[in-house]
Formats: sequence, C-alpha cells, structure tokens
Amino acid sequence: MEASRRRLRAVLEHLPAASPTPAPEAGLQREQPAPAPAAEGFVPGESHGFIPYSVTEADRRQLAEQGFLLLPRILEPQALSELLEDVQSHWDRVKAGHDNSEGTWLQAGLLPNIHHLSSRARDVYWRGPVVSACRELIGPNVKAATSQLTFKMPGMHQGVDAHFDNGYGHLQPYSTLSTLLALDDVELDNGPVCLFPGSHLAGQRPLDDGGEYQSSASNGAKVAGENFKEEAGARVIKMDTGDEEGVPMLMKAGQVLIMHCHMMHTSEPNLSSRPRRIVFCRYADADAVEAYNEGHPPRLGRLLLGRTRFPEVERFEATEESWAESVAAAARQLEAREAARSD
Repeated sequence: MEASRRRLRAVLEHLPAASPTPAPEAGLQREQPAPAPAAEGFVPGESHGFIPYSVTEADRRQLAEQGFLLLPRILEPQALSELLEDVQSHWDRVKAGHDNSEGTWLQAGLLPNIHHLSSRARDVYWRGPVVSACRELIGPNVKAATSQLTFKMPGMHQGVDAHFDNGYGHLQPYSTLSTLLALDDVELDNGPVCLFPGSHLAGQRPLDDGGEYQSSASNGAKVAGENFKEEAGARVIKMDTGDEEGVPMLMKAGQVLIMHCHMMHTSEPNLSSRPRRIVFCRYADADAVEAYNEGHPPRLGRLLLGRTRFPEVERFEATEESWAESVAAAARQLEAREAARSD
C-alpha cells in the first residue's frame, strides 16, 4: 500500500507546469481558447493530425431523435498513436500497484482530469474537431466540463450498469454532451458501450429515495436515488431497462461517439485479450450550472467558445494562477481517490 502511494506521489510531482495564458476580458467573445501549458516538443494550437468534421442537418436530427452520433475518425493515424502512447504512460504510472480487476468500474476503469497530465489529451479536449462540432450541437457558448480516461484493460470484467451521465453530474441546461474517442477498435468482446436509442427523450429521470451520497464519479457529484446498488463499498447507478437490450456501438480507433446527457447506456465487460481505451470528454453550455449542489453554482470548466456570464468560468484554467490551482486541487483528489483503493 505504501509503495503504491509513493509511486502515485512521484507521478503527481511531475504534473505539467503552467505557462502564462492571459485571461479574457469580461464578456470577450472567445473564438479559440488561449494557449495551454505544453509538454516539451509539443506546440499547442497546431492541428496535431486533426481531421475536421462538419456537422450536417442530418446529424442534428439524429441527435435530437436518437440521442447519439457516431463520427468518423477525427485523428490521423500518427496523431492517434502519439495520443495513445502519451495517455497510456500516465495510466500505467497512476494505476501501478492496483489490481484493476477489483472494485467498481468507477474505481478501476477511470483516470480523471487527464488533460492535467497529458498535453496531447488536453489539445484534443480543448481544440479538437469535437469542439467545433459542439458549437453546432450545443450552441455558440461552450465550455469543457470533464476529461478522463475510461479504460477496460484485459482482465477488467466489470460491466457498467445502465445509467445516464447527467445522473452522476446533473448539469442544467440539458444540452450537455458526452464524447468518447476510441483509442482502440471497439468490438463485441472488448467492452463496447451499448446505447438505448431514444431513451434521452425521457429527460432527467428521478433518482430520489430521500437520500444523498458522495459518488465515486470523477467529479464527486452528489446524487440521490433508489436506482443504485452497493458494489465494492461504493454506490453506483443501476437503472431498470426491463427486457430491453442496448445496441453495441462498434467503433474503429479514432472515431468519436457523441451522446446526449440523458442517453441511457451500459457497457459490457472486456472478455478479450485486447484493451478498450477511451478518452472521455464532456462539454456543456458555458453557463451550465450544477443542479446537484446548493445554490446551483456554475460548473467550472475551461471556456472554449463564445462567452459566459460567470467570471469564475472565464478565469478557470485560463491564467497561470488558475491553472496551477486547478491542477493542485485535482492532484489532491486523485491522490486521495487512489490511496483509498489501497486501504
């Protein structure tokens, strides 16, 4: 246990340092995010093998009616390979010493705030083709809301019970989108996400049984409800889907699945000898608030496009001081989260 903690502290000591990035003036229309802190040999703002994508009217209709889109590849093979190598190195260092066949999928399969560790993941998260797609699908004002790795390595047999992402992090308005960038081919035997098309039309389903708990989700959202189960000392959402089975989303490496925040979905265990690795990013309206917290404060996330009425969102991770504070706070949370798994 102590050896695992020492390895994790060593990782946290090497988090990327900030570089000066001026904050936007109040009300400034931001068409491109300010430069991010960069790794050696990696220049932020360059395309880095991005493949642009233009949202069509058919895409908008499908998202509205079915609740999801499956985009073609957004990264050239070399860029995808470099991204995979980079994020895998961080996963290996943080997760060293843990048996990821144990615990819940929230504990074993997630590495939150990957944009703090990986400059390549950060560039995809803040500047990739999905950001421009979100302008068309969410609106002109967009902020980053979540970044994490969602990995199912060989031997990780945990399935993911039916849930919707706005159950773990209830944001309003309900235009928030989850995006899943496949780093590997996703096939039937290595843990595909399974969707229930049209389920998003039910809206924000009630999860209340009169109680609240601090979830194992990466953002620590407070959620309440009867649709939970106890698993490995944590409570995870388990919605009733009756006899209906989800539709597996088979993907090629480099493709992106976009889901509405109310899309019901599950994920199968990885029964193969191959990994199934995903970079998960969530995007929201720039003024989106956390309905699960008292007073409904704004969800903090980097302002990527447009404007916001919240000064704290304008500043978040947009200045050297704000970036350093955010990285330090997330590092403390990560250390506590991973240390708790060792106890």
